[in-house]
Amino acid sequence: MSTTPELRSVGQVSSAGYLRRVFLFETIGITAQLWSEEASDGREIGVRVEMQRLDEQPGEREYDAVELRLHDPIFRADLFTIDTGAPGNFDRAHYHSFEGRFPGERFFDPGLTDSPLTWLSGRLSDLDELLQAVGRPELRHTADARRVAESVPSVVAAVQELMSTIPDAR
Repeated sequence: MSTTPELRSVGQVSSAGYLRRVFLFETIGITAQLWSEEASDGREIGVRVEMQRLDEQPGEREYDAVELRLHDPIFRADLFTIDTGAPGNFDRAHYHSFEGRFPGERFFDPGLTDSPLTWLSGRLSDLDELLQAVGRPELRHTADARRVAESVPSVVAAVQELMSTIPDAR
């Protein structure tokens, strides 16, 4: 993998990575991709981890392809550094819950800025608690909770791989 992140513009102040890591479960999906935003005091760059609902639409015949659709964002963790800060900082790491597609305010947590991967592991390890915390308890699904918890090491490894391409975020 290249040591310089490849990003594309997705707005006036945001850029996204071309490469994504995607984990699909029965009713939700988790994505991770490089992300960058221009702030008034520097460039925020890191990995955006997002959870959305997953729907599948089977074809008319049983052997048709099944169409998958991620929608209805649930949770986002932006594991961001600021390029004007100390090397290896995660001073801009924060998370959001959603109102429709709008991510709402940024929430900061000392555990997230101190150790973003440990924090992410803890959040994903208890899906029911995460859904309760973001006001979406109706989305609880026992099999997804178990499968997400079992997949935490893989999700974290994917996030860590993406982080390894960001200068000073390793």
